[in-house]
Amino acid sequence: MPGMTVTPDELADVRAGRLEIVRVEDEGGLALAAQVAATGFGAPLTSMLALYALELLELSGMVVYVGRVDGDTATTAICYQAHEDAGIFSVATLPAHRRRGYGAAITAHAARSSFENGADLAWLQTSAIGESVYRRLGFRHVATHMMLSRPTPPGP
Repeated sequence: MPGMTVTPDELADVRAGRLEIVRVEDEGGLALAAQVAATGFGAPLTSMLALYALELLELSGMVVYVGRVDGDTATTAICYQAHEDAGIFSVATLPAHRRRGYGAAITAHAARSSFENGADLAWLQTSAIGESVYRRLGFRHVATHMMLSRPTPPGP
């Protein structure tokens, strides 16, 4: 998995039509973000609900965003800022809203908000499917991470 970084001067200015990006402030917003992440990643909702627990919002430097189009939640991202570094995690877009630039826009928003808050570097890890999106935003490949998984059991 590629690790990528961007600085304030490298980050592209991205907008995505009618997308409204808001900061999650409560348990209901976390539940919506968890639903988008679960669907976007094809993961069990129960697993995502555990990751998007209310305590997440109490962590210093942690921000959860959702992007809405005409009132419908379409995309989500998490940003964690520690000093001058900002990590962007869990960027997911619902299948019905893909290929419209929403994931790119929420990622750029998270990075830009961190830069406005004193960060000078944003970083993320990406799958092969997202790498070209992040490159267009100005992120550059700086590291490769290996992801280990269990082998698939042989069929019947």
